[in-house]
Amino acid sequence: MTRHSKKVCLLIFGGLILFLFSHQTTRSFFGSTVLEIVGPPMELFAKLKETTRSFWEDYIHSFEIKEQRDVLERKVAELEAKIRILESLTKEVVKEGVSFSLANNYPTLWAKIVGYEMVPNPTVAIIDKGHRHGIQRNMPVIYEDKVVGKIIQTSHNYSKLMFITDPNMTMGALLKETEEKGIINGSTSGYCQLKFIPIISEVNIGGEVLTSGTDGIFPPNLKIGTVKKVEKPNISKWCYIEVEPSVIFNKLTIVLVVLKEDELLKIQKEFQK
Repeated sequence: MTRHSKKVCLLIFGGLILFLFSHQTTRSFFGSTVLEIVGPPMELFAKLKETTRSFWEDYIHSFEIKEQRDVLERKVAELEAKIRILESLTKEVVKEGVSFSLANNYPTLWAKIVGYEMVPNPTVAIIDKGHRHGIQRNMPVIYEDKVVGKIIQTSHNYSKLMFITDPNMTMGALLKETEEKGIINGSTSGYCQLKFIPIISEVNIGGEVLTSGTDGIFPPNLKIGTVKKVEKPNISKWCYIEVEPSVIFNKLTIVLVVLKEDELLKIQKEFQK
């Protein structure tokens, strides 16, 4: 082939190449090939981007929910604290009301129960106030307007409190409905017994029993309990009456000591003068 022929062939081949690259079909072919190569990674990247965006949205949303929950929990805690304060204030108001007429006649002193003389059914408790606080033997002890018992022994900082359920406890009492007077004794059953109520008396289950004030220790009209059981034996002139105490002794934590001097002690002091 001559030099001239070679030049002609190159020109023809070059023109063909230019034609192919300039033709729409060729551009479409190469573009499609590149698109097939680039498409999958781009699709994968788009999916990753969407997943990442969804993850961060969920994370931010959960973080916002956590913040809102923390705020609500703080508010609940604040409200609970306020409720406890209100309950405490309410108890204080009740305590002030507890001193009721007693506060007008006698000074009173709050004391905490710190232990018991025996378990599981204690009838003697130890309180954290003693004779240096003004407490003396036979001073009555109450809770709200209910009788708890009386002081039986004191030391400098502590005292023994005998509950009304103790078998050694004796106090004057009366039936509220009929105003008939008798004597309350403790018992090993956990109840009290109301004695010396005539068999002809009308005694109803659920009837209220109050202090009579005749024992010289307990002020009158304090709640002792309610009638639990009544029997009228044929061979006795007295009713057998069980009284359920108004106080739940195993739930007591604090009590009110009425700084009321024993009437007998007062008489003795007057006589010594």
